[in-house]
Amino acid sequence: MLILLGLTVVLLILALIHDIRFSRIPNWLTLPAIVVAVILHISMDGLYGLRMSLGGMAVGFCLFIGFYLLGGMGAGDVKLMAAVGALLGPQDAFYSVVFTALAGGLYSVVLIIIYDFNKATLRRWGQRVRVFLATGRFSHVPMEEKRPSLRYGVAIAAGTFFVLLRRFA
Repeated sequence: MLILLGLTVVLLILALIHDIRFSRIPNWLTLPAIVVAVILHISMDGLYGLRMSLGGMAVGFCLFIGFYLLGGMGAGDVKLMAAVGALLGPQDAFYSVVFTALAGGLYSVVLIIIYDFNKATLRRWGQRVRVFLATGRFSHVPMEEKRPSLRYGVAIAAGTFFVLLRRFA
């Protein structure tokens, strides 16, 4: 079990660093992590381990794929959560997704405050409402400000670290 914990921590740290530096989480990090997780689970618990690893991978993948399809996150984030699930199993994968969502929301609020993005956003929405009231149509008001970049690998690492601390501390 400790080897799975160690691999999860290493995976998250490498993904966090790579996401912050390059704005992406590479396949060379996530895909081997999934394969190693499945092999380790099988070697430790046989068929039950296989089910745990694939179940965790499915939970992580399925709960994130919709956000990717809607354009809310990158494919690397989905694969990272699938790898985390493969390492931790379905229950901890679910908790990781929940705490990742909370960490992502907090992270977003912090970015909004730091970049003062909220004033520009409110101004843009106010402009949309005025256009609607005047014309009866919604119109697209282009963004003038540069949006801060959300590196979701940060939220995945924070949420999963919280689950690991809760479980193993």
